Amino acid sequence: MGLFSKLKNSLTGGWAEVKVMIPEGGVERGASLPVTIEVQVKDETIDVSKIYLKFCCEEVVDIPNFRSRDEDNRNDIDYVHVNVKSDLLDEEFVIEEGLTLESNQTYTYDGNLSVPEDLPPSFTGRHATVEWSVYAGLDMRGNDPDSGWVEVEVY
Repeated sequence: MGLFSKLKNSLTGGWAEVKVMIPEGGVERGASLPVTIEVQVKDETIDVSKIYLKFCCEEVVDIPNFRSRDEDNRNDIDYVHVNVKSDLLDEEFVIEEGLTLESNQTYTYDGNLSVPEDLPPSFTGRHATVEWSVYAGLDMRGNDPDSGWVEVEVY
């Protein structure tokens, strides 16, 4: 592999393709969510500090024409766009540590995530959403290869 290919892979995370797979149909609050991570290493052997999962629940409120009022709550002052995001859950789980993954090989790792009972289910409303998602990544030198966020239906 040439110098420019190595530089490109360091900058883009192109050393490997990472996929995260979850069962179709969603998961119930209080249950366990089985997760499979598939890592397909490209043309060069890589050293990985850790393979990890991130599990997130985010509430988003988006009101495009919120009417603000004066201090006495008598007169309209202006219409403003309100967009607020709040992380209800933001956790990271280490699946494996200190690995050397051989070139042109595919590796599979399984894990389970506990879905808290006390957080709201997935929801899409007129001005609010609750979104659950999972993300898998390889922690290594350069830009970490990752799966991107995959939405999870929680009920």
